[in-house]
Amino acid sequence: MTAPHHIKSLIRACERFDYQYTQEDHFSQQLIRVSRNGHQVFFGGGSICAFPINSATSVTVVRDKSHTINVLSRLGYRVPTGNYFFTRLFKIYEGKGKSAADAIHYADSIGYPLIAKPNDGSHGAFVEKLRSPSDLHTYLAKIKDKVGCFRLEKPLVGREFRLLIVDGKPWYSYCRMSPQLEFDGIHSVKYHIEQQIERQSQEGFSTIDLHSPSISELLIAQDWTLNTIPGKGVCVPFSAANNISVGGEASDYREQFLDSETAFANELAQLFNLRVLGVDLFLAEDEQDLSKATILEINGNPGLSVADKLSKTRIISRLWQFVLQETFDKCLISQN
Repeated sequence: MTAPHHIKSLIRACERFDYQYTQEDHFSQQLIRVSRNGHQVFFGGGSICAFPINSATSVTVVRDKSHTINVLSRLGYRVPTGNYFFTRLFKIYEGKGKSAADAIHYADSIGYPLIAKPNDGSHGAFVEKLRSPSDLHTYLAKIKDKVGCFRLEKPLVGREFRLLIVDGKPWYSYCRMSPQLEFDGIHSVKYHIEQQIERQSQEGFSTIDLHSPSISELLIAQDWTLNTIPGKGVCVPFSAANNISVGGEASDYREQFLDSETAFANELAQLFNLRVLGVDLFLAEDEQDLSKATILEINGNPGLSVADKLSKTRIISRLWQFVLQETFDKCLISQN
C-alpha cells in the first residue's frame, strides 16, 4: 500500500530537520516512530491523530459533529439548522425523539431538500442531498447497518472553505469545490459511476451508489439515463460532499488573513483546546471574511495535501517542524 500523505510529508520533514524515524507498519504504512535525543513518539495516518500535540479528548469531541454543533450553537456561532438521530445500530442510545422514525417527522417539519450525513463520518462517506421523503427512506435503508448516528441539516447557499489553525492562528484556507465526473466519450454514465464507486471502495469508504439521490439528481438535470454516453471531456458534479478525498478541487488558496479572521481562529482553538485543527465553513457568495461564515464541523486531524500542493512557502514542512519541535520539547519538560 502507498503511505498516506500525512506520513509522506512527515518523513520528508524528519529527513530535513534531522529526526530519526522507523516505519512500524510496512503494510499500511500508517504508523511511524520518530525519535530524537533518546525520546520516541508515535505518529500516524488514517484514523490515528497525526498531531501528538493535540488533546486526545478534544479530537474525539470534535469528531462528533453534533457535540461540536451543540457547543457552537449555545455560544452564538453560526451553525446549520439540523438535528441528529440514531439508527437501530445504536438503538440503546435512541431516547425520545431521536429514532429513525423521528427523523422522518423532523424532515417533514423543516422541509426538503436536506443534507444527510453520518455524525462521525469522514471522506464524505454517506453524505447525501435528499429532495423528498422517498430519498430519506432510501437513505435510511442504506445506512441502517452501517451508520449508528446521523444528522439531517438544511443545505446552505454559498461556498465551502477549509481553514487550518495552528496554535490559535490561521495558517491557510482554500475553497472546496464539488468533485466532477469526466466522461471519455466511449463509456456510459453507469460505467463511469461504477468506476468511481470502485475507487472509493478500495479506499474503504463510499459516497455514492447507482441509486443515490445525487445520481438521480444528476440524471434528471442532464436528461440522461445510466446508459447515456456523454461526449468526451464533459464534466459534471456527482456528489453532495466536497471532500478532496473523493475528487473535490481546491481554489482561492491563501495564507494571509484579516484581523477578524485571526480572532475567530483563536476563539475556536481555545474553545476546543486544539493546537492543530481544520474548520469547515460555508460562506455567502458576496462575503470574503471567514469569521462571518457558518461552521459546518471541526476536524482535530485535518488533511494537509492541498496546502502541500498549492503553497509557495513550504507551509507543510514548516508545520511539521513546529509539531516535531513542540512534541519533543514536551518530552524534555516531562523529563525535568
